[in-house]
Amino acid sequence: MWHMILSFLTMMVFKPMTRKNSALTSALLAAFLFTVYPAQSQAEGKLNAPVLKMEFSEIIAAYTADPVAAAKRFDHKRIAFTGRVIAMGSSPTTTYFGAYTADGHKFDTSFDVEAREALKSKFANKEIVAFKSSNEFLIDCLNEGYLPGAIVPSIKLTHCRVAR
Repeated sequence: MWHMILSFLTMMVFKPMTRKNSALTSALLAAFLFTVYPAQSQAEGKLNAPVLKMEFSEIIAAYTADPVAAAKRFDHKRIAFTGRVIAMGSSPTTTYFGAYTADGHKFDTSFDVEAREALKSKFANKEIVAFKSSNEFLIDCLNEGYLPGAIVPSIKLTHCRVAR
């Protein structure tokens, strides 16, 4: 994505290259590269980080007992646990799912579009059907942090996928 933005900026700024606008162009490109590219790399790193395999109830218990220590241990980490998912809506391209874990916890989450093919294998007839449960499998999600103010305190899990 950043390379498309960079191409656009280059076309707009480099039109007629003059000595006057070349300094501005260099400054804009440097600012863009030093702010956008590292942030994107950090986000991609979180998505590809090592996975902690745990029971969901263990994670909630840790946040309940000591939120600060649990945040250091689990926030912005990938967590894997056994559970099932249910597509929320009839759109064939939905990425929004309800999930419930083997140990009884429920939460809402999203799966990346790239994860859909692997996810299909977890449903009957290899087809994701709205409001039908998948078979049980190992779910791998990015933990965005604890949500103590939610109706049912939980963790915010995003960028889910079928665990490798």
